[in-house]
Amino acid sequence: MGSQLPKHGTRYADEVARLEASLRLRLRGYVCDFRISIQEGSLVLYGRAWTYYGKQLAQHGVMQQSRLPIRANHIEVF
Repeated sequence: MGSQLPKHGTRYADEVARLEASLRLRLRGYVCDFRISIQEGSLVLYGRAWTYYGKQLAQHGVMQQSRLPIRANHIEVF
């Protein structure tokens, strides 16, 4: 549980933890196992969504709540 942060990304650890917690509540029912990691100052999204709409909700939620760019959205739709 929580983010997998490299040592150089620890300055964003609190922001990512708050973002994950906020979005888990918002995405409940749409995305399972939602988590975020930081790679080279950018966010990478992970999880499993029931629909592409859920995947899109997660991405837009992150864009609205974070100042960091999204590097990749690896949320799988099943």
